[in-house]
Amino acid sequence: MQTVAIVQARLSSTRLPRKAAVDICGKSLLQRVVDRVRLASTVRKIVVAVPSEEPDTLDYVELGRNVKGFLGSRDDVLDRFYHCAKAHDADPIVRITADDPFKDPDVIDRIVRTLTKTHADYVSTDDSFPVGMVVEAFTFQTLEMAWCNAESEYEKEHVTPYIYKHEDIFDVRWVKNDRNEGHIRLTVDTSEDLERARELYARLPEGFRTREIRGGIG
Repeated sequence: MQTVAIVQARLSSTRLPRKAAVDICGKSLLQRVVDRVRLASTVRKIVVAVPSEEPDTLDYVELGRNVKGFLGSRDDVLDRFYHCAKAHDADPIVRITADDPFKDPDVIDRIVRTLTKTHADYVSTDDSFPVGMVVEAFTFQTLEMAWCNAESEYEKEHVTPYIYKHEDIFDVRWVKNDRNEGHIRLTVDTSEDLERARELYARLPEGFRTREIRGGIG
């Protein structure tokens, strides 16, 4: 078993069409996300999980020894995650959305290490982190229980609600930011978000961390 980050991605976004493919300073948004996750020392493999109907999404990321692609259900993302994790012997799993090119690898490592150290079922950043900085990690057993028991469309589309809404069943832990930055938006969901991301990437150093982002938006 190994720590695997599963990046959920698709091209059929509505508010920002073909979002995964948009350019941010010479690389696709999807590639930027993968590059950020690759900097986390706790992650051994990255798998980009996309809908079976949209295999060309994988054209916008460099696949290799430690970066793989996986095709699964379009609408039941929980099912996509479960079969992806099972196929890649993932435990624990880090959930990453492909909207967020500012993921901090240090935060990823903090979440994974908290999960491992506490033997919790699920660990996540809380809402004191900027929008777009969310990182979740959970065990394969936890994911399997959610896959077996989740019933609502919302739970299946968003992967983890069944877990964190059932603290009576799971050991759920929330990690706080060192400052309250929940008002800061660092995701790409609109054309305005995209322009801001391009502006920041043009100024930020290679391998930047949150402290450099703070300087860029300050």
